[in-house]
Amino acid sequence: MLMLKIMAEALGQVIGGLVAAALFCWLFWNAFKLVRHPEISAALCVLIAVAVWAFGPSSPLLRLTSVYAAMFAFWLWPAGRLWRREHPSMKRN
Repeated sequence: MLMLKIMAEALGQVIGGLVAAALFCWLFWNAFKLVRHPEISAALCVLIAVAVWAFGPSSPLLRLTSVYAAMFAFWLWPAGRLWRREHPSMKRN
């Protein structure tokens, strides 16, 4: 029974970290999309992830979430640049 509890806790931290990081990056993406610079969200995600590792508490869920957020940031950067290139308000006449 103890082994099942340990496995469930580990699985909960992995899935919870993924969900939290996805929501975290989605929030930053949409916030910076309002000012038409969504690529900045990637830099902010990496900056916060580094700050958590350097100065944050030693919570395994928080550290796992910051790792996932930094991994998502590598996807956000090119997606943000593509969004700016294709957005109608950013096109020059």
